[in-house]
Amino acid sequence: MNKSMKILPIIICLFLLLNIALGQQVNNRQADSSKIIHLDQASPAKGYNPPLYIIDDKESPVSLPNNALNNINPNDILSISVLKDAAANARYGSKAANGVIIIITKLYAKEQYQKQFSTFSKKYKRYLEGHQNNDKDILYILNGVPVNEKERDEATRRLYGILFKQIKKVDYSDNFVEGMKNGATVFITTN
Repeated sequence: MNKSMKILPIIICLFLLLNIALGQQVNNRQADSSKIIHLDQASPAKGYNPPLYIIDDKESPVSLPNNALNNINPNDILSISVLKDAAANARYGSKAANGVIIIITKLYAKEQYQKQFSTFSKKYKRYLEGHQNNDKDILYILNGVPVNEKERDEATRRLYGILFKQIKKVDYSDNFVEGMKNGATVFITTN
């Protein structure tokens, strides 16, 4: 079991505890085990002011966090972050008075780093277009060090975490790297 699979239940528990503390009802769905989180609709009229939900960098309307969350399989979540107080207000203004829950899915993170790297390498962009954006056969080398291909979630997290302004150069090669099982190699150099 990889590290991210070990901590996912902990993250989900913390997420559920936060919502309980904020007054939202949490139920376990038995009928569909792929969607285990169900948050009962709460409203200011019931004495509950929900946090602001940001899912894949998009605000979820206050009346719809339950619907948006019900469509996310917990196995598809790359990260969950909670902002509160000054940090939340500085970033999102008065909408964040009750905190902010930020959810990033694996697919969104992958799309974002692919988009960033494609702006630096047309060959990489053509490869992705020819492979329906599937990069599982690409070995990413970040500042001379291979990104661990066995820990795919950790690799996605590391590549997504690279800021655009940090990238100096992205080179693409169709050549194999000796000793690695890859179809192509992308060399990323950052500041």
